Amino acid sequence: QAVGIDAIIYFLVFILKQSGINSRITQMWILVGLGLIKLGVIFLAGRLLDRTGRRPLVFISLVGMSVSFFIVAMSFIGAVASEVGAIVGLGLYLAFFSIGM
Repeated sequence: QAVGIDAIIYFLVFILKQSGINSRITQMWILVGLGLIKLGVIFLAGRLLDRTGRRPLVFISLVGMSVSFFIVAMSFIGAVASEVGAIVGLGLYLAFFSIGM
């Protein structure tokens, strides 16, 4: 909870709307896709945990989440918000969170 996953999950629709995705159907499919990405990475992390151990996965997760937050932040800087940057950043954030947290 200290890394903000609850806030990201709660405000996903708001973040997508602010990035320029106003269609509810498009938002729904993006949320489904992000959920599937998270689910797939959870299975991958379960297999990696036995091989690498918890500590390296936590460090990879923290660095990846930091980079993905930077990508999301950069997608909102400028005259027009970048839809692709926000979606990629959110997908990476959820994936890296699932790897080690």
